Amino acid sequence: MSKNIQFIIVILLLVAISLFGCNQNDRASLETNLDEHPQKELVDIVQLLEGYWNSGQIEAMKPYYAVEIVQMPPNQPPVIGRSKLFKRWQLYQQNFIDLWEPYVESVYVSGDLAVVRGGFVQRSAPKKGGYGVLMEAKSIQVFERNLEGNWQMTLDIWNTSAPKKSFTESDKLMSYLMSDEMFE
Repeated sequence: MSKNIQFIIVILLLVAISLFGCNQNDRASLETNLDEHPQKELVDIVQLLEGYWNSGQIEAMKPYYAVEIVQMPPNQPPVIGRSKLFKRWQLYQQNFIDLWEPYVESVYVSGDLAVVRGGFVQRSAPKKGGYGVLMEAKSIQVFERNLEGNWQMTLDIWNTSAPKKSFTESDKLMSYLMSDEMFE
């Protein structure tokens, strides 16, 4: 088994253990008020990432993503590694006008590991014109505190909550930009 697949399995097990492996009283102590630290710190990071994304400042997002980040988008193979993920995002933002509105529903923290559960609404339209896409999604992000004490996302899993509302012109381009074909 490759190291990347082993890493994904370990992270998924940690997420499952943190979400389902403790009784309700223990879980309540992990999921505290979102205004408390470090829960608030993680909510603030999500809001900061939203501002960077929506203003096209992709490079400013890098410190919040681990070098070995794994993103698992719906109906696509995992994107493994910060450099590959950021290349994909840069190409995406070159071709689309985009507004990303994430929200956080809960934050679970245990030591240097945190799970953020929420979702987002994303509105995208091709810069060359055409119809846009509205996507509603749910998500889970796993953050790990690095040696410097900063939170970095190590796993980003998301899936659509409802059928996307779009038209064929932008669908083809968006599918291509989200696929591995453009990197092969």
